[in-house]
Amino acid sequence: MRRLLHARFAILLALLIAAPAHARIIKTRRPQPVHPGLGLVVGSGFEYQSDGDEQEYGFPFLLEWAVTPRLQLTVEPVHITITSKRGPSIRGFDDLETALSLDVWSERRRRPAVSIEGGVKWPTATDSSIGTGVTEFSLGLLLSKDLILTELGLNVVYAQVGVPRTGLVQNTVQISASSEWPLGPDLSLTSELLTTQGVGRRRGTALDPSAPAGSGFNVPGGGMGEWEATLGIARSFGRRLKAEPGFILQTDGTWQAVFAWEWDFGDGR
Repeated sequence: MRRLLHARFAILLALLIAAPAHARIIKTRRPQPVHPGLGLVVGSGFEYQSDGDEQEYGFPFLLEWAVTPRLQLTVEPVHITITSKRGPSIRGFDDLETALSLDVWSERRRRPAVSIEGGVKWPTATDSSIGTGVTEFSLGLLLSKDLILTELGLNVVYAQVGVPRTGLVQNTVQISASSEWPLGPDLSLTSELLTTQGVGRRRGTALDPSAPAGSGFNVPGGGMGEWEATLGIARSFGRRLKAEPGFILQTDGTWQAVFAWEWDFGDGR
């Protein structure tokens, strides 16, 4: 039995050590107690974004498995379709995101729940226009606290992020804070503020010689950093099924319409 457990953990650690799953509209992850049952959550979602010249449709899928009551594995494949007025459409799977989180402290009256999470985003995209072409790593601290009237979450994540179409890697720090306000027995208002800031210099060999390594806060998608705000509604249908529609507004003025659902094979959250 002990050998089986050791082999189980060895396989997981070899596969993992990611960015939060996007099959939920809120990217801030909160440490969650594992309830009795199978310890498995599956879900999916839909994301839509347009900038006038291009329209992007994302279909993320979610798999969460409680390996032990304190250790949780997350896998998220994402299928993307991009239609453009200037060229052909692009369809395919994005890079595969995986994460492993460990609960360090459970929540107490005067103490938040604390978890650490390591992740890998694997360069498995089926089209070079979708993925970054490099393996990305992340390490984060996750906190949550139930304040009776609201549930708060805070994430601080350091990540090595690939810069699309360049082969370069940018160090970033992502900070996000979320809240969930009950509106009724099965309904709640969810919100989030998230920022990603570049740290230090880009590294790697540029695929495009005209793409400078440079210095400063050069995060994918724009200048000195990125901010985004999310607002949504969470609706529970019994103990197992949950659905969330919402909107995301980003600093460059673009917005996303998002929807997500999940099914808990345990006894519910």
